[in-house]
Amino acid sequence: MNESQQQAFEQQLNLMAPAFQEAIRAVPWEAKTMAIGQKHKLYLDQVDELVTEVALMLVGLTSSDDFAKRIREELLIDYDMANNLVRELNLEVLDHVLEVAQQKTPSEAPQAVPVQTVNPLENATVAPMSSATPSSQPSIMEQVTSGVFKVAPEKTTITSLDPYREPLE
Repeated sequence: MNESQQQAFEQQLNLMAPAFQEAIRAVPWEAKTMAIGQKHKLYLDQVDELVTEVALMLVGLTSSDDFAKRIREELLIDYDMANNLVRELNLEVLDHVLEVAQQKTPSEAPQAVPVQTVNPLENATVAPMSSATPSSQPSIMEQVTSGVFKVAPEKTTITSLDPYREPLE
């Protein structure tokens, strides 16, 4: 975590309810997050980014709805690994912080809000064919049939064998 992020973390932490302040300070979330990162064989800089993202999310500087997406983007990992990290962080870190906060003030502590995992097709949209605007240029098929567009003949001669294959005998 860089210096400005650390300052923002501390300022936001001081604005939180006392139960959450105590819970975040009492739970070894940094060590647990680092252990989870190492368990998933992340590089050292990725583990540091993971700790930063967890810290920012714990104090509300980033949304829990975007947590998996931010982890995926900041750590440069795929969807499956990001979702696995989020699940494990939920179980080992975030739920533990929430439990400690509820123990401090059970009547005031809010209920757990699960962090959403990333669905790569969630925001995908497909335009219906009727809404597609026709292009001002003729299609490739029209170009071929009108003679404007000429296709070069393919050359399919094999000049040498693949050097990585063993000959069959």
